[in-house]
Amino acid sequence: MRRVPDQTALQADGICLPLKDSTVEFLFCTETLEHLADPQQAMVEFGRVLRPGGRLIIQSPNAHRIRNLNPFHVVTDAVSLLNDQVLQKKVVHENTWLNAATYHWDFSIQDYRKMAGEAGLKVTELRSGQFFFPRFLMTGGLDAFRRKESLIGSLPFFRMFGGDLVMVAEAGR
Repeated sequence: MRRVPDQTALQADGICLPLKDSTVEFLFCTETLEHLADPQQAMVEFGRVLRPGGRLIIQSPNAHRIRNLNPFHVVTDAVSLLNDQVLQKKVVHENTWLNAATYHWDFSIQDYRKMAGEAGLKVTELRSGQFFFPRFLMTGGLDAFRRKESLIGSLPFFRMFGGDLVMVAEAGR
């Protein structure tokens, strides 16, 4: 653990943060929001604790990601940037030996804008981000994967189709 003077790191439930209103300058949530039963409630809680001008960064699965090169899928993804009603964004699946349901949400740019707005936050940036799946690491295809991601990331229209969606938002002043 690295210590940084005058800084505090806190790990907590996103639905009920043990913090006073308007006291947090920076909040970072990565690969977590999609597992919550009610991500909107967490977003409202993030907005509650952020001080005016405070920043929030969230990274979660991208509903716009290109899953395959099927022409219908690619067109659907392109249309989804304008209207996300064509996407299936929520998947509830059973994946544990206890047979417990886990939530997995794919978020669209429209979802992020709506959730942030309802929480009193202003979106300042939306972009796709990448996540390296173990399959690529195990099969030796990491270099090819990186070349593909670099190519897609360099094309302006296709930048929104990466594996993850990153939102930067600011609390109202």
